[in-house]
Amino acid sequence: METFEVKRGVVKEIGGNAGLAKLATEFFEGVEVDAEGNFTASFGIMTKVSGTYTEEGKLKVDVSQLAGKDLADYLAESDNALKTLESIIEIGVKTMNSLKNSIERDFTKQTFETIAEEMKKNLADSVDDMGDEFNKY
Repeated sequence: METFEVKRGVVKEIGGNAGLAKLATEFFEGVEVDAEGNFTASFGIMTKVSGTYTEEGKLKVDVSQLAGKDLADYLAESDNALKTLESIIEIGVKTMNSLKNSIERDFTKQTFETIAEEMKKNLADSVDDMGDEFNKY
């Protein structure tokens, strides 16, 4: 299961979980929606794709896919095995890029938060030092 940051306002713009489920119908097959608007679907080698927005406004996605013998059988039954393999590779590359971007974003956010804390601390120390110097005179 992966959790992704979502740009501010996107959850509201899409319409929350209900809007997310509606969007899922454009990309996946057999979309089912529960009472909270969480969706479950499938597509190609992905036997189960589920998604929801968390209370923190993040997108949580869980994917189960064919592997091993099941994947080999799927490819054998496919009309165009090469095209299917290309699709699998493309999905893998997109997933890796998404994860890489998420990691980079998280690292950058953490770095800036650390810098901001250090600056606040240094600024507070500087103000205290100036106050001490002022009190000497």
